[in-house]
Amino acid sequence: MIEIIREESRDGAEKKALPKDIKQIGRPDIGDRIYVEDEAYRFLHPVESESEKTAYVLLGRFENYTGKQCTFVEAAILLPEMDFDGEIPVWNDHTWAYIYRQLRHEYDSMVIVGWAMDNKGEFPNLTGRIEKLHQNHFGGERQVLFLMDTGGGILRQPERTSVPEGRVLHILR
Repeated sequence: MIEIIREESRDGAEKKALPKDIKQIGRPDIGDRIYVEDEAYRFLHPVESESEKTAYVLLGRFENYTGKQCTFVEAAILLPEMDFDGEIPVWNDHTWAYIYRQLRHEYDSMVIVGWAMDNKGEFPNLTGRIEKLHQNHFGGERQVLFLMDTGGGILRQPERTSVPEGRVLHILR
């Protein structure tokens, strides 16, 4: 998908083109636009994985195109040693230290744009505990949360949450 957007400047119209290898996810009529680069999407949906529960930190950038806020997910950091307390990943100083080491060494030009959690074989559901975790660790207005079941098949918006509309996506393979 290629979307051409014109942004007015003092010297006339300047054309901006979105990257070629991206997917727009979610509903474009609700909230901001969220784009995921194909390589990052494939990384979040591994063909073979031994873990039933997996967490990732999403990296990329935020941009404004003609008044529309856009989040570009360009990469993800797998958190291989993430512990879970039931359905909830346990974020601690060790986790954040690992994330920032990875950022510094491999993803210096990117910022954290959110996180993702994959519960294989379980319908992704935004519970109060997950919502609280998201608010505590990723409470920025534009931070995204992908709840995934990489064994599923459709994409849908969650019901009611205090997270801004369009910022939480349930992804089923």
